[in-house]
Amino acid sequence: GRFPIQPQPGAILGGSLALPEGSIITRQWFLPQFGLVWQLDKEQNKQQELYLNLQKNVRQFVTYGAVGLSPWSLSNQAAFDLFKRSVSPETAKTLELGWRSKQAASAQLNALTGITNIELQVTGYLVQFNDRLLQINPNPSISSIVNGNPILANVGSVKTQGVDLAMNLHWGDNWSWSNALSYNSSQYQDDYFNGTARVATAGKQVPASPQVLNKSRLAYRTEGFEWQLNSDFVGQRFATYTNDMRVPSYHLLSMGLRYRLPFTALKFAPSLHFNLTNLCNRQGVSTLQVGAASGVFNSFPIPPRQAFLGVSATY
Repeated sequence: GRFPIQPQPGAILGGSLALPEGSIITRQWFLPQFGLVWQLDKEQNKQQELYLNLQKNVRQFVTYGAVGLSPWSLSNQAAFDLFKRSVSPETAKTLELGWRSKQAASAQLNALTGITNIELQVTGYLVQFNDRLLQINPNPSISSIVNGNPILANVGSVKTQGVDLAMNLHWGDNWSWSNALSYNSSQYQDDYFNGTARVATAGKQVPASPQVLNKSRLAYRTEGFEWQLNSDFVGQRFATYTNDMRVPSYHLLSMGLRYRLPFTALKFAPSLHFNLTNLCNRQGVSTLQVGAASGVFNSFPIPPRQAFLGVSATY
């Protein structure tokens, strides 16, 4: 890549006057993918299947310069040339195994609860992520303000394993309730060095990634009206690579309404939408920006309660 226009002097870390230029080839000759689906039931009112997925993927080096995990954002040409000689692209090997079912409720369950249809899904997965790239910066708290990364290097592997559980219940054609629960454990497998100092990340959880997530939705729908209540739970998250800082969990509620306007003479169908977010006006951390091994992190707050009104139309 080339930069026909370079940043102003002083805009790059280390006093460099220009971002690096050059080309890098991302090459992996063998990236297998294998999928299998086994249908257990094929009846009209009962469908069940098992599925398996195996794959290997490679991530191309990010081509955008100036900021981010890109070799073209390194602060000088010498660092780029060293990166090109010594760094490998990130790769991931994934194993996914699951079961899903869609069926009508039994007569006994329908008589007891009114449930008419049930959809269930269980998925387990294992991901081995190798040659992780990390921006190593002696002053990471300002890395998003000043352009140029001092060091971008492979720092080891990450092992991710988890389980997803999903359920969707229907009461006739109008009412439904869906819930998705996810547990995820992502751990660094190696320490890394910042200069001569060892940073103890082996066995630590990947920051900004909650181990527990839960999303629910209760909905009522007719031909011209729709209402839904949404629930989002995000578990606690670590905020540094060594897990010495964390942010607490939070739970948000939101609501949405859609009403089809009775303008039948028109060639299109206009609808009125109303959405209300963060019903309980909760406070907390929404987005984490992790850039340090310990002691500091950047964050953005959860937006306060907001209301939105809009009109849409379909032809």
